[in-house]
Amino acid sequence: MSEFVVGANADTTAMPFTKFVNDSEAAYVRDHPGVKFTPLAESEIGKVILEQEAKVAAEHAAGRVSDDELEAFRALGEARVESLKSHMQDEGEEIGDGLESWKHDAVASWQDFKAEHPEVIADVEGGNPSVASMATSVDLVVEVVDPLFDPIVDGAHGILDAVGDELGETAQQMVEARAEQAGADADEIELSRVKVEVARDRLDADIDKGHAAMDAMREQVHTDLESASEAAHSYAEAHPDSHLNDVNPAAISDPHIQEAIQQETQVAEA
Repeated sequence: MSEFVVGANADTTAMPFTKFVNDSEAAYVRDHPGVKFTPLAESEIGKVILEQEAKVAAEHAAGRVSDDELEAFRALGEARVESLKSHMQDEGEEIGDGLESWKHDAVASWQDFKAEHPEVIADVEGGNPSVASMATSVDLVVEVVDPLFDPIVDGAHGILDAVGDELGETAQQMVEARAEQAGADADEIELSRVKVEVARDRLDADIDKGHAAMDAMREQVHTDLESASEAAHSYAEAHPDSHLNDVNPAAISDPHIQEAIQQETQVAEA
């Protein structure tokens, strides 16, 4: 096997995927100060991809990769970065379309609610509505807010799949591109292939966990909203003469009722 230190005497910062990762992570840190995140370069698949670029840069610096081979490899990297960006943009547009559809449905629900419950609207607009009116208003909140999470979660699923597909394919193609280079070391290439396989398996497992976590979150939101609505109606039935200003949230131990009161207050303020 050829002996070299990855990146030794070679500039990898101009390699397409390395530049993309560095720029993306710098932008994230700048736009989300104080928010902890795991850089792509620390993931198994990220390490494999960046290692391929570093090895080509080092081999070129050592004279074992020609200028033409370097440029061909860089062109591959640029194509893979553009493919990832395009895939992510498509998923982002899907989320945007879903949110626009939700907005349309939400406006329709609000108009229907006003037509069906004019007495509730008048009571709420009075500033100190009955808890019965507010319980009815919570139903509207559930009807409007619950579907909001569908395009968000669906979009997150799509982004996860897009990232998994793109990164796995990028690592695979980079290794195979290196295998075609004249000075390629067969043993080292085979080792890189094994690394890609292991990294893709781990990435797939992480993505599956991500999908499961998002589905669980979506189900929990639905459950919490339904529970808050039920709690609001139960409280209204138990206190038929109460108004919003009479309610002391601190004296209520049921978290679902507390959440319902918060929703009611937000509706009244809105």
